[in-house]
Amino acid sequence: MRIASVNKTVQGIYDFMFLSPLGGCPSSEVVDDDTTVGGDDDDISGDDDTTAVDDDTGDDDTTVADDDSAGDDDTTPCDDGDPSSSLQIAWLRSQIGLNGLVDSYKDDGTDKAYTYDQAISIIAFTHAGEVCEAQQVVDTVASLQEADGALYTCYSTVDGSVCENWQHSGPTAWIVNALNYYETNTGDSVYWDVAEEALSWLDTMQDTNINNESYGAISYGTGYPADMFSTEHNLSADSAYYNYGILDEDDSYIDKAILIEDYLLAEMWGYSPESDGPYEIGVLWRGYEDYAWCTDAQSWGVLDLGATGPSGEPLSEALDWLTSGGYGYGSTLNVQEYTGIDVEGFSFCTEDVNPPNGQNYNFCGTLFVWTEGTLGVAAALREAGESELADYYFAQIGQTVSVDGGVPYSFSTASLSYPCNWPYESVAGTAWYYFYDNGINPFWP
Repeated sequence: MRIASVNKTVQGIYDFMFLSPLGGCPSSEVVDDDTTVGGDDDDISGDDDTTAVDDDTGDDDTTVADDDSAGDDDTTPCDDGDPSSSLQIAWLRSQIGLNGLVDSYKDDGTDKAYTYDQAISIIAFTHAGEVCEAQQVVDTVASLQEADGALYTCYSTVDGSVCENWQHSGPTAWIVNALNYYETNTGDSVYWDVAEEALSWLDTMQDTNINNESYGAISYGTGYPADMFSTEHNLSADSAYYNYGILDEDDSYIDKAILIEDYLLAEMWGYSPESDGPYEIGVLWRGYEDYAWCTDAQSWGVLDLGATGPSGEPLSEALDWLTSGGYGYGSTLNVQEYTGIDVEGFSFCTEDVNPPNGQNYNFCGTLFVWTEGTLGVAAALREAGESELADYYFAQIGQTVSVDGGVPYSFSTASLSYPCNWPYESVAGTAWYYFYDNGINPFWP
């Protein structure tokens, strides 16, 4: 358990005043045995990350220096003395808006910065050694964090206003994943209590009724039914709790992660005798009593839980469902044309089976290619030892990379719209391209 003698804001000011030789984003020199302070190169990814909730976290040269507007143009560009040579990192850097958030799409006519995209940007920046940019994103996200630790799914890159009035557990968990990655790879623990506050909010989403089948699971978010559980969100929360527990040397967080894993493998894994799914097959269902077949549930399942589960579950069979046509049940695998080139990849989900609350979330079918999801499958295949097939899907998406390094979000020759045919260069596609190219599993720092 960490013992804080001062709060995060005071610590941040101390680091700036006394540890940074130049001010602004501190230098990357190691100040003591266990803390690396910042970095003035450039600066994860995502989602999922948050910095000080306090309004005076920063200084003249950092991202958010006051609380009157997270959108004020008070972000000083980082001193890129030795920037990363990666085109993807350069593209992500170019998307940083006035207030330090990373704009999720290029040239789409909006200023939306999705919280998940901030998390994966933080991970990418941190890996590339561009710590200053990572800190800028974290600082702004932290200034937007609610008092209870929650985050909305989307904010403006101009004024920090909320652009989607939802609080989902997944993006908030990804911010914790990004902060875990940042601390593990820089040694800088200044943001630890931002992560702790986010986990405190996730605590309120966890089913604590031991008599429920969903015991231990994290529910969807604020304003949603308490019995609505997303597999994707729970995989994100599992790694968030577990890795924070390791950093904090607090087994209570690890215990919560184990409860999530127990739920996933008992209720969501198709082969489990406890699962209520319609088929006994090697897939992870989309959610509790929600038996859709979805790409991310399979790829993230392997990235988070491993190709073989803790009790020998053959989780890599979920990837076989994706890549070999769905065992006769259909798959999300398809081919679409992008700028005159055929690209093979994966869409979101197949048709819904008993969708929760009567809502069919797969509103645009399977005839589109989703770059982020396809790159996630590639990463999972590599995790499972299928490097040749993994490289094949990476190369498929590689055909879509722009000259400046950006990767589109999705594309289709069918008459579809957002998010299934959104060919704008995206943070999600670009960051996951960087992850695969650099051997990063963002679930495990």
